[in-house]
Amino acid sequence: MDSDETDVVVIGAGHNALVAAAYLAKAGLAVTVLEAREVIGGGTVTEELTAPGFRHDTFSSGHPWLVTNPLFAADELGLFRNGLSYVGNDPVLVVPFRDGESVTIWRDRRRTAAGIERFSRRDAAAWLELYEDWGTLAPAHLARAARAPGETLPPIAPEAETRYAALLAKSCWDVVHERFESDHVRGALLWFGMVAVQPIDRAGTGLLPLLVPVTWSEFGWLNVVGGSLRLAESLAAAVTAHGGRIVTGARVSRIPVENGRAAGAVTEDGRYVRARRAVVSSMHFTALPRVVAARLPEPFLAGVEAWRAGPSLFVVHLALAANPKVRARVGSMAAVLAGQATVAGIGQQLRNVAEGRLTWSEPWLFSACSSWIDPTRAPEGRGTLKVITYAPYALDGDPARWDAVKADYADFLLKEYAGTIAAGFRPGDELARHVASPLDIERTNASYFRGAAQGGEMVPDQMGLNRPVTGWANYRMPVAGLYQTGTSAHPGGPVSGWPGRLAARAVLEDLNIDWQRVMPGAATRAPVHVPVIDTSAF
Repeated sequence: MDSDETDVVVIGAGHNALVAAAYLAKAGLAVTVLEAREVIGGGTVTEELTAPGFRHDTFSSGHPWLVTNPLFAADELGLFRNGLSYVGNDPVLVVPFRDGESVTIWRDRRRTAAGIERFSRRDAAAWLELYEDWGTLAPAHLARAARAPGETLPPIAPEAETRYAALLAKSCWDVVHERFESDHVRGALLWFGMVAVQPIDRAGTGLLPLLVPVTWSEFGWLNVVGGSLRLAESLAAAVTAHGGRIVTGARVSRIPVENGRAAGAVTEDGRYVRARRAVVSSMHFTALPRVVAARLPEPFLAGVEAWRAGPSLFVVHLALAANPKVRARVGSMAAVLAGQATVAGIGQQLRNVAEGRLTWSEPWLFSACSSWIDPTRAPEGRGTLKVITYAPYALDGDPARWDAVKADYADFLLKEYAGTIAAGFRPGDELARHVASPLDIERTNASYFRGAAQGGEMVPDQMGLNRPVTGWANYRMPVAGLYQTGTSAHPGGPVSGWPGRLAARAVLEDLNIDWQRVMPGAATRAPVHVPVIDTSAF
């Protein structure tokens, strides 16, 4: 067995793994990153899935949650000084309806409220109240996301804490129905809840109708210029600039344990990379019992068995002759994000997914045309499109059924997209398509456990001190020297970089290295500038 040695082995080259690797390399540690695929990026990978020259974000595209992290806000790792750039969009979202109506969400809250007012004056006022309420509650939320579970929180007004807890205890579905009365407006707010890829009819999702639309109003959906892979490439450059190594095509099959401590990683081809100081895994934590060469504690194993993955996704990528416009109340308009979202359709889809069935009537749809604001993603004058919906992982109880039905379901979704959302697009107009079922998503990247996007349900019993398992929530796993990052670690799913930054901090603390020297926060530099493109002018 071939072997070499390093201070830290990082398993995976998704954005959180690379964030952790970059901070650890910056701290002066020798770091080796082992990535299973031939390409880096994990959930932030960009590939020519359909046709040459059409660059599609295979998984994540929008990164609005990244702005809270000092690696973005203060450029702690020098990513923006080395060429990384983002672009935003306005309007944020357009939701057309079959009756010819539409709800348009603008970055300007008052402009949005003016449009909502034709449905309901009460709803227009309720929209503005979302911003006021989130302004009060955001410090409580960010304090939790930016700190390890159990870490002492900064002083927060008792009233804000009480209101935060009360809202968190509710479901997104209930909050939307309590605050808004028009089904059109309710549909648009439920769309924002669904985009978090959570069971929005369950308690614990009540923050979403405030958190998502208000947070997104700063920059819109926030895309990387050149595709999500540019974030991964910039992070990889930060790793190698500090002497780290990144090895692709190196799927880890075993984490050896010597003298009770994680000793490195063995790849499928027999290479053994020894770790003198630590092993940081971005595998989904449910894989650890299979790869760690030691019996893990029974409570941890019980947590693995009880883990709820959350909703899985079905995705269709298209190469198009031109960027598609979307239907609006008056004519059509260019928009990066558009969706189908009816109260009845979403309610039925949530029930269908829970029962393992497909939705054939008014499914929730997320459509994204990033090439409106980033023309580098397609040949000149052409466009890319992503259409997403919720779908069960075990279709009628069997994930293998997807291979037989995914083409037909993609046809159906494109008919829905053409019938409700798109202006001037008909199924078959695309130049090429690529379809990914929940099973395909998991096959491509096993970290998307059961085809789910967020690493697991992000509700109280799977968050904070319970993520991934109660007793092992601070990135330190049951074997000494083994640390967890990625979407199944706190604070979870979206591209935020927090699991990577906080996991690196845990390693540095345990090695008695001053993490504040490596992560200086706001002292680093001024905030990053992000241009926002008004697509409605196109």
